[in-house]
Amino acid sequence: MNRSFLRVLAILGVSIGAGIGYARFKGLELIPSRAVVDADQRVRTWIKANALVELERFQELVSEGAVVIDAREKAQYEAGRLDLGPQAFVPVLHVTKETLLENLARLYPLQGYTFALYCNSRTCDLAEDLFVELVANGFPREMMFIYPDGWEGIQAAGLPTTSGPDLWQGDDLALSEDADEGFAEEP
Repeated sequence: MNRSFLRVLAILGVSIGAGIGYARFKGLELIPSRAVVDADQRVRTWIKANALVELERFQELVSEGAVVIDAREKAQYEAGRLDLGPQAFVPVLHVTKETLLENLARLYPLQGYTFALYCNSRTCDLAEDLFVELVANGFPREMMFIYPDGWEGIQAAGLPTTSGPDLWQGDDLALSEDADEGFAEEP
């Protein structure tokens, strides 16, 4: 064998070892448990059967005061998203599967309200991925819906849009009778 091939094998072996060591240090599973995979698949099957809504139902959810979450990448969210107008109790929030844990503090007070999620289009799984993670963090799947046409559908329907960063932190969340105005009744 030539020396170059042996060097490549050595580098590959060290890299794999370092990756496995880092994963163990971080407590990451190298191969997800069967129970985790099965639970994820059950939620995804449930989503396809129960949580996908068309434009008319999405608009009803929005008008009833659903918490709308844009699950697209940050740059896409900031470039344009659905505008709920000044009467909205909570603006369209930017939350992704990857940023869910850092957003839980502002989402937990909204638990019990209907959530309407969207991403780019029918070929985008970001909203579905976020849905699965929300369920895993205690949000009731029966209170969440996905608009599968997403941003493309919002634009095609001519719904109002806005742009800019997600600045809402939930600090102004006061769960009083006045604050609930415009929201659907809690379950």
